Amino acid sequence: MTTKIRRTVAATGIAAAALLSVGVTAQPAAAGTCAIQPYGLIGDYWRALGGADSWFGCATVEEYTPANMTGRKQRFEHGQIAWSPKQGERMIVAAFQKNNQAVFRWGPTDPFHYEYFQVSGELSNGGTVLGTPMPGGTSGRYAVNVAKGLKITFWVHGCDQKFPARKLCRQGWTLPVSVTMT
Repeated sequence: MTTKIRRTVAATGIAAAALLSVGVTAQPAAAGTCAIQPYGLIGDYWRALGGADSWFGCATVEEYTPANMTGRKQRFEHGQIAWSPKQGERMIVAAFQKNNQAVFRWGPTDPFHYEYFQVSGELSNGGTVLGTPMPGGTSGRYAVNVAKGLKITFWVHGCDQKFPARKLCRQGWTLPVSVTMT
């Protein structure tokens, strides 16, 4: 009996090693469970964060171009992702809920590199969240506590020179992205 178990374990181990050596590629995280499949840069970003199992959940609408804006946007069960090319060829901005915080992420701004970023947020109850200057570079992250039931919309722009008197923000604000806290 012990010999049979050892042979089974050995055979299973050899089979697993063989599969690993062939380079089996994992499928995207539960992407097949969503009726709408994100694509392009927005889809790549969504899948990189876990697809349907990410903080975003599934897409609720197809990707679209917001009126009078350059870029693309998509709404998800728990946030939004947008491609905002005026601030960088592959610039993605995203808002989602993580526990009791609204999280806003952006980047990369390549080929642009900034001394600092300024984040702005607007709450559905009329309040505003003006982020203090954030460290510069090509990407960033901002998180803020927001009460349940409120929606917050974020924007960011990259700037150079001194804040706030002489700020120079050549590429302007990104597309806005929102999340409603549950």
